Amino acid sequence: MVLCIGRPWDIDEYCLCNNCRNVIGVRAKAQELLQNLYSLTFAAFLKEHRFLTEDFAVQEAVYTDKTRVVVNFSEANAYETEEFSLPPLGFYVNHPQMVLHDASRVGDEVFSERAWRVSRKSEAGAWTHEEFPLGENLRGPI
Repeated sequence: MVLCIGRPWDIDEYCLCNNCRNVIGVRAKAQELLQNLYSLTFAAFLKEHRFLTEDFAVQEAVYTDKTRVVVNFSEANAYETEEFSLPPLGFYVNHPQMVLHDASRVGDEVFSERAWRVSRKSEAGAWTHEEFPLGENLRGPI
């Protein structure tokens, strides 16, 4: 058994504690989701970048393929707009074929639990929705 100090950057893949197993599982799911997003956006170029708050904690990037990424880097403050509400360390990614977020609200839909939520558009045009809860010790995709 490995001594675990519980920080995600020190996680040992051989540790059997619940926190390490949870972090490893979330890392694997993040890699899968981000690879899917990358396959959709790899040819896009950054078109616009801006800071949305005075403390520079919330940033928005827009790409040439119309992908929009908003990340709340604050560890303490939520970010609220009419479009969505991001908890601390939350994010929102909108691509014409995929929406990925850890938001507490998108439009009128409110989410009570932290999770990565992904919606994908199939070739037939139908949207599928999946949810991947974050463990209680995890706050976001950092």
